[in-house]
Amino acid sequence: MRKLWEKIESKGFSKEDTRRLFLLLNSMKFSLCGFAVWLLVSRFALGTIEWAICFIGYSGFFIGYLGGFLYLCKESK
Repeated sequence: MRKLWEKIESKGFSKEDTRRLFLLLNSMKFSLCGFAVWLLVSRFALGTIEWAICFIGYSGFFIGYLGGFLYLCKESK
């Protein structure tokens, strides 16, 4: 997360726009990771589209958005 934050922060956006873009990109990154995990798991079990939505949504929200929010809380000291 630190590399993503530093890369976005170096672009010169306002603080609010930087935070919004970071949360969006972090959520997308972890959603793609969830999709990749589902692609691996779907070969053996849980191969329906409903499971894909679960893998993508839960990883994007809980790890991506909430994890990014906690990271931003730590960074705003």
